[in-house]
Amino acid sequence: MTARQFDSPFLLRTKLNPPRVREGFIVRSRLQDRLERGVDRRLTLVSAPAGYGKSSLVQHWLTMADRRFAWLSLDEHDASLANFIGYLAAAVQTVYPEAVSTTRSLLQGPSLPEARRLADIFLGDLEELPGSLTLVLDDYHVVQSEDVQAFMTRLVQQLPEQVHLVLVSRSDPVLALSKLRGRGQLTEIRGLDLRFTYGEAREFFERNIGGPLADEIVTLVVERTEGWPVGLQLAAVSLRENEDREDFARRFSESGHRLVTDYLLTEVLEDLSEAQRSLMFRTAILNRFCPSLCEVVDEDSAGRADGEAFIKKLWGSNLFLVSLDNEGNWYRYHHLFRDLMRHRLRQTCSKAEIAACHLRASEWFEKEGLLDEAIIHAVEAGDAQRAAQLVEAHINDALNQEDWRHLQRWLEFLPEPLLQRPMLLVAQASLQQFQYKVAAMIPLLEAAERGLDDGTTNYTPDQEVFVRGSIAAHRAMSFVQGSPERNVAMASQALEDLPADALYLRGLAEFWTIYGLQRVGQTQAAVAFAQAALQRQFGRPDARTFRLLLGLGAVHYSETNLSALEAVATTYWQVAQESEQLVSLGWSDFLLGWAHYQRNELDSAACCFNRVIGIRYGAHGRAVIDCYTGLALTLQAQRQDSAALAVARDLRGFLLDRGMVGFLAIADALMLRLAIGQGNQRIMPRAFADPVTQMALDLWLLPALTEIQASLADPVRGQLDAAQETLRICRGLAEDWHSTRRLLEIGAMETLLHAARGEKGAALITLRETVSLGEAGGALRVFVDAGRGLRSYLRQLLDEGFARDYVRQILHTFDTPTLEAPKPALAPVLDVESQGHARALDGLLTNREVDVLLLVEQRLTNKEIAARLAISPDTVKKHTISVHRKLGVKNRRQAVARARALGILPENSWTEFS
Repeated sequence: MTARQFDSPFLLRTKLNPPRVREGFIVRSRLQDRLERGVDRRLTLVSAPAGYGKSSLVQHWLTMADRRFAWLSLDEHDASLANFIGYLAAAVQTVYPEAVSTTRSLLQGPSLPEARRLADIFLGDLEELPGSLTLVLDDYHVVQSEDVQAFMTRLVQQLPEQVHLVLVSRSDPVLALSKLRGRGQLTEIRGLDLRFTYGEAREFFERNIGGPLADEIVTLVVERTEGWPVGLQLAAVSLRENEDREDFARRFSESGHRLVTDYLLTEVLEDLSEAQRSLMFRTAILNRFCPSLCEVVDEDSAGRADGEAFIKKLWGSNLFLVSLDNEGNWYRYHHLFRDLMRHRLRQTCSKAEIAACHLRASEWFEKEGLLDEAIIHAVEAGDAQRAAQLVEAHINDALNQEDWRHLQRWLEFLPEPLLQRPMLLVAQASLQQFQYKVAAMIPLLEAAERGLDDGTTNYTPDQEVFVRGSIAAHRAMSFVQGSPERNVAMASQALEDLPADALYLRGLAEFWTIYGLQRVGQTQAAVAFAQAALQRQFGRPDARTFRLLLGLGAVHYSETNLSALEAVATTYWQVAQESEQLVSLGWSDFLLGWAHYQRNELDSAACCFNRVIGIRYGAHGRAVIDCYTGLALTLQAQRQDSAALAVARDLRGFLLDRGMVGFLAIADALMLRLAIGQGNQRIMPRAFADPVTQMALDLWLLPALTEIQASLADPVRGQLDAAQETLRICRGLAEDWHSTRRLLEIGAMETLLHAARGEKGAALITLRETVSLGEAGGALRVFVDAGRGLRSYLRQLLDEGFARDYVRQILHTFDTPTLEAPKPALAPVLDVESQGHARALDGLLTNREVDVLLLVEQRLTNKEIAARLAISPDTVKKHTISVHRKLGVKNRRQAVARARALGILPENSWTEFS
């Protein structure tokens, strides 16, 4: 999957356009030179109160200097970290459309890593830029959230050399400016610098009023305004419209007791008609406007406005209008001027009239498909019901597109009381389900049901049925409540209630139908249901297709049918890759990785698991946890113990980043499992959650079994009794749920338990039954991972001639680090690392350099690569420099492209679908 420019339909492109410099702009060489001298420093700060011409100065400098620059105009709705980083990435892509692909992938999920971690990922993307970039954040003072400040602090500390940051702000940011100043990394331009000198003011007036101005008038205005640019502009408008300029100067000099702004604004407004003043006040409620929107906002006035004539008048009069696009369609007021207009609006219009303006604006934005602004203005209008209904009307579309980010953003716009509406509660539950936060999901569903039952909602019958169907689709999750039979019934109810266009929710219900049928022992019915539903799918794959493929894969995963699993997962991966769906890519790569791991095809398994970890904030939480588990176990099987431990530590960090603290026990169990595999004789078994809960979650790692493994390392009578009881519970559940995968794990552990008690006959009987169960599917490592204590019993089975070929493969796996993948057709996708090593042996790169290059390809930072390979970041840097030298390139992106061209990396490797 190649990177593509951020193309969300909800992105306001006008925020990414710099303000157009008007005719008559005064080139202030003394300031332009200071800005130019500062480009080699890390940060330029232009800080001054409103009306000092900060944005125009920076925009003119960058245009005249012919620099590559990205511009982002911030507003109060960018205070959330998710929205801020989304626009920041989009700004960079206006210059480099293929850039920031890793950051962009994170934005497809409903949650982001913590601010500093996200900053490191964004910095990694910036390091890959093919050229220089000046990044301008205008109106930076409006974003004051702690998360954004933490992100920016880290960004400024580690900014790559080819990127220069410019902050335009009314106040100083919290960014350790003193340290930057002391290190010579900061250029500052402040209010005193931005004041017009007498000479600059004279030139400004001559250009803007069409001729020379008497020295005494220039002196008076400069002294009274103290060179304040917006004051000079207001004065210029009045002077241009006033034939008796001496009279203006006299009245201005006699207005000493009044604020300059108030006086000059009054002068300007008196030259406008009442209709024009009224429309200026009304349009001040808008962050941006165009001619037709102006007309809609003014609908209840005496005579409907002509939007184009109104904007033309303001633009021609130089009345603080800022053009936001090259087409001359979108405009905004200068921020100070807008603030003044809104103040006048509150003085001249009632709250009801202002609310009506907001409501008409909301309706206009809705018709234009600009949902964010439609919701915002509905909230501003005080129309809570409309705001909620706008979100509710688009929930289904967001789910069908798996657009978790915007669904969460819309919910954030709404006041807290609105979030208790049943449909919005179900939307929140969908977000929790994606993040695998089951405990948080259940009360949301219960509250939604209560809201429907109490009759206080104003939903139509169709809407109520939709909400109930949505609740049923989520409740069908087999581990939420009830038996598999009840969950199948819930899924059937959801399918009955949900409309045909609810693709995601119907797919979710169908997934749980498939999974539930398998769990009640109707495997053939589950497969038939999935295949029939897939055959009815036409056209491009959609959210329903992905759920059906996942359900079919889940059946084969539970049955440990490796051949069928690989076939389904390969198809699943292909359609997910074509549709650029990270969630499905994560699931399909996990299923492929697990199949390869069980066959002991460790290089291919590691490649699949690594790909999911590379998109961990866009993939489903459970898939990511299991891929961390799989990668750690794979590395340990390859005898890379330090790297395996590093991956387990990374899992803990991921869980903390994503707020999945309830799963920290999995990270602890993984560390314990690795310690067992490394022969740590000082293992202390840990008390994990009860096995029933663990079995219901159905993660790869079952902490209860890991605890038993630890107990068997130093068996004590009481521990063995407890282990037997735990295994009895787990076996009962696994048999009830017809989970071959779990029964294989449990059978292997029961064999070792019998052996620890000296019950060799029982151990052999149990192992024989377990091997017989696993033979058809071909899983190998499920036995190897149980422990080397199985080997002597497996040899006895081999001596008996029982399942000779299968047992021989298992025994061979105990001593063989990896086996070759049996299907070369999958090699371009699944065997990236082994191919890379083969090329490296031809002499161009060393094996370790290819290791580094493969992880560079996944957009990992030097620190992450170091942790993965158990080497220092400095060593990673040395290998990277060596790779660049050997390949004749200058940066990481070029290195990956060159390696592909030379055949060191395959053409369709990680970044094609990351």
